[in-house]
Amino acid sequence: MKILCAALLVILSAVSAAVANIDLPAPKKEGGIGIYEAFEARASSKRDSLPSQKLNNEELSQILWAASGRNRGGNGWTVPFAMGTKPYCKIYVAVEEGVFLYDYENHKLKEVSNKDIRPDISQSFAKIPCALIFVTDMEILKNVYNRDKDQAYHFASVAAGAMTQNIYLTAASMNLGARYIYSMNRDFVHGELKVPDNDSELCILLIGKYAL
Repeated sequence: MKILCAALLVILSAVSAAVANIDLPAPKKEGGIGIYEAFEARASSKRDSLPSQKLNNEELSQILWAASGRNRGGNGWTVPFAMGTKPYCKIYVAVEEGVFLYDYENHKLKEVSNKDIRPDISQSFAKIPCALIFVTDMEILKNVYNRDKDQAYHFASVAAGAMTQNIYLTAASMNLGARYIYSMNRDFVHGELKVPDNDSELCILLIGKYAL
């Protein structure tokens, strides 16, 4: 009986873990508006009129695919990663259902927590549909920055800037609203995201849809 119960617990744990992760639909790679139209439409949402509607999985898929920079055939990147290394900016997704880490290689979300942390991320922006939190990945950066943490932070900040610009242009083409913010409750975010001690929170991009 004990063996049967143990087996059931293992099975239930596996099912729970599988449900917690989210496989995103494949992103669209054709269509949309032209780049000059996207430039024209690109803007930060106003503080007092942030979009209030949540993104569906198709929209989130498109945004995260654009953010990763892995947007060309083969190994082409549209984000400048030093020395051709793989991305050293992690993207955490905070939504009503919890917090997820974006796995760009498998295009899926891995659950970090089922807690809604959005109201506590930043006092200035309590009501947000989705917050993308950019964090350095020192495990990868240690091969680039030669133990100079300030230089590593600089490399990661440049990459995060390019990634957020990719999101801004994609959001503009999809009629979504976005706003970049630097200020956040860093100690709270660090703990809730279970960020390794050597990693640092860089910035946040708020994103959502406007009510029809």
